[in-house]
Amino acid sequence: MLDEQPSDTMHIGELADRAGMSLRTIRHYDEVGLLVPSGRTAGGFRVYTERDLERLLVIRRMKPLGFSLDEMGDLLRIVDVLPSPDDDETDDDTARP
Repeated sequence: MLDEQPSDTMHIGELADRAGMSLRTIRHYDEVGLLVPSGRTAGGFRVYTERDLERLLVIRRMKPLGFSLDEMGDLLRIVDVLPSPDDDETDDDTARP
């Protein structure tokens, strides 16, 4: 649990504004497990990061494509186990010159 909000995090209102979504929708995605806050303040407020915003934008893009919440969850679980582009897993033998 976070005592203070770090400067690189945001509350649900800012997340909603930046994603162009309602608070209610974001809370619903939390309830069904699609978007879990990165933390909570001492007062119990949800705290989100840029990574959470990126995940929410992926969810927003899936909805008009007709994915169900279950299908979204399945795809997001696959994405969660993929290495991040920031991960430095480049093997010297496979690195490009």
